[in-house]
Amino acid sequence: MKKLNKDPDIRKDMFIPEPISGRYDEQVEDAWALRLSDLPSKAIPLLALLDVTSTLVSNFHHKTLKRYGHNHTEYAILCTLLLNGAGMRPSVLTGMLSRPSAGTAQTLNKLEKKGLVAREENPDDGRSVLVALTKEGEDITLQLCEAEASASKRLTKHLSKKELLELRLAMGKIIDIFN
Repeated sequence: MKKLNKDPDIRKDMFIPEPISGRYDEQVEDAWALRLSDLPSKAIPLLALLDVTSTLVSNFHHKTLKRYGHNHTEYAILCTLLLNGAGMRPSVLTGMLSRPSAGTAQTLNKLEKKGLVAREENPDDGRSVLVALTKEGEDITLQLCEAEASASKRLTKHLSKKELLELRLAMGKIIDIFN
């Protein structure tokens, strides 16, 4: 294994940033300013934070839901069906969740095999189908929602109501921009 030269001038040439303390977004912002100062960087720390947050949230959901044998995609579909209260067209479900249609179809097939959802003919349109929770699907979804609510409460207890609202509004704006 080759040892890295600790000389600060060498580090710059090798694109090895100096150790920077602080949050990840601050580290990225400082390193960007140091190494790529001629490129626009206003959104870079935010995107870095969103990326890290996305990973942490995914891990959070995985840890909470794996005890029940489900993943976050399954939970999102089941919960959306529960909250909708009636059957939904798969395309509407896909759009609401901002997920690829092929992935939604695969997950729906998996949930149908487990007996948690059922497809039924759309009474308003004989050409399309609706997906709805079965009784077992509803029971399981309620358990998953309870587990997520409990875990979320522990996660958000460090934020005030005002901070939660501000975060929700800001994240909503970001989602709107992507949509």
